[in-house]
Amino acid sequence: VKLLYDKFELDTLPGRITLGVLVFQDVWAVAMLAVQPNLQDPALAPLALSFLKGVLLIVWSLSVSRYILPRLFRSAAKVPELVLVTALAWCFFLAAAASVVGLSREMGALIAGISLSTFPYNTDVIAKVTSIRDFFVTLFFVALGMEIPIPSGHLVLVALAASAFLVASRFVVVPILYTLRLGLRASLLPAINLAQISEFSIVIASLGLLRGQIDSSTVTVVVIVFAITSVTSTYLIGANHHIQHLSLIHI
Repeated sequence: VKLLYDKFELDTLPGRITLGVLVFQDVWAVAMLAVQPNLQDPALAPLALSFLKGVLLIVWSLSVSRYILPRLFRSAAKVPELVLVTALAWCFFLAAAASVVGLSREMGALIAGISLSTFPYNTDVIAKVTSIRDFFVTLFFVALGMEIPIPSGHLVLVALAASAFLVASRFVVVPILYTLRLGLRASLLPAINLAQISEFSIVIASLGLLRGQIDSSTVTVVVIVFAITSVTSTYLIGANHHIQHLSLIHI
């Protein structure tokens, strides 16, 4: 999203399609985090109950952010430092609430971020929390990397194959968008822009490792795929118009 913003393409049709798909991925990540604690007992009732708890937590948090949080932040805004403290308190509160009802704390924190984005003080909160966010993101990846053994050549080959499959799978949107008469440019650019794995996959994989749902080799593959596609997608997005032009020439 930042790359598209820097290229002034976020408000274009391909940029909006890209952003819409990314938001939809986040919705699926929330659903996965809701049912993940019960995957070891994949009966329909526990999974449905976990999903219902997640939906109710989202609805409740959005209601609070609409009717209560604006008044709270209006009072806290008189002291600038309280804005950041209040936002962090809300985040920790929802993380704890999610844990109490049997959901993951990560899901509660994600819902807290979604609810904070819906009221007028979100820009101020984002400006103040950026440095803290970057610090903890660094700690997360360092901690995750320390838990992963040195990959074997076989795992590296699997990760390379998974990365190639991931990039190729993104082009499935091209015929769909082209069938909707959006044109080749608006059909191809989103596929190029989406050629990376979501960071939520690492969160879900690491939680799965902690719960014994997957082994460390799977997490290693996911992390390597994330590293590969994050780097390659930077160059793909930077040259997306050139790639689209070359495709028109070959067609």
